[in-house]
Amino acid sequence: MARLPLSVKGVEWAASLLAGLAHERAGEAWSPHQHLFHLVANENVFLSRLRQMLEEDHPKFLRWDSEGFMKSNYTREPGMDDLAGQLTDLRATGAELLRGVKSEDWR
Repeated sequence: MARLPLSVKGVEWAASLLAGLAHERAGEAWSPHQHLFHLVANENVFLSRLRQMLEEDHPKFLRWDSEGFMKSNYTREPGMDDLAGQLTDLRATGAELLRGVKSEDWR
């Protein structure tokens, strides 16, 4: 559990390195900004589902269409630094929620 927040440790540093290339695309591939936007969106879905699992005995998850979400919700703002900070904060929140789970509840 201690390693979960560390899984995004280099994101802010990497985002700062790529800031000048944030919206550059290689052919049809997503730009660095699009990738980071996508990670933040997916982390929000993960947190929502995690909370649902912690609060409900038999949670039912709505289908998540990340590609569809990107097509209808992607914007060029906020910047890379803000997105990287959001991802780091979201991951820390998830780790904190998981730390609160008692060992006997892991079934």
